[in-house]
Amino acid sequence: MEGIIAIIPARGGSKGIPRKNIKLLNGKPLISYTIAAAKQSKHIEQVIVSTEDKEIKEVSMKHGAEIIDRPDELAQDNSPTLPVLQHTIKTLQDNNKKVKLIVLLQSTAQFQKAKEIDEAIETVLNGNWDSLISLSPVPKHFNPIWQKKISDNGQVLNVSDRKPINDDKKSTRRQELKQTYWKNGQIYIITPETLMEKNSLFGERCTSYIINRNIVNIDTEEDWKQAEKLEK
Repeated sequence: MEGIIAIIPARGGSKGIPRKNIKLLNGKPLISYTIAAAKQSKHIEQVIVSTEDKEIKEVSMKHGAEIIDRPDELAQDNSPTLPVLQHTIKTLQDNNKKVKLIVLLQSTAQFQKAKEIDEAIETVLNGNWDSLISLSPVPKHFNPIWQKKISDNGQVLNVSDRKPINDDKKSTRRQELKQTYWKNGQIYIITPETLMEKNSLFGERCTSYIINRNIVNIDTEEDWKQAEKLEK
């Protein structure tokens, strides 16, 4: 669909797993999985990789993505995502490209599905939303109401209200717990107005797309091994 742009940020200086974006996962560069999912979407018109790295550029183009050169100052360890996306969109707009929706896909959040991306896009198109994030259900036994923390002096406290535990007088049955979710990193969708004018990834009206399957975000070697098993 015209104006729906997928952006995949991919800098070259990964520390946890060196050269992570182009490291081979079961024989294919990591970033190629995300590029493929975006290109299989029936709604995404253009797939762009934002990077400063020459090798990432070459691999990404080989797998069908377009490249927007990222300035070195936006490719540091502490570079936030917001200005990276803004730079990409401004570059497109300066070249008279109409942008209707921005779909942020992270190569470290494996493995995106084109069907899920499309359903998430349709959710935003059919509603009055500034943004969308994908979520996964948190198992009930990890609900914040049941979680505890330990203070500096060793006392057990409730995470939810930071008070000393009083579970013998106050208890919530599992069946009564409200479902909670965690942000799985698979899909982010933002309107250009939210990104460029409100200077935000989320705005005031953020909706969700729920994913009920195994998710892996690759930050460590252990995550990488898990991804290898999931992809097979």
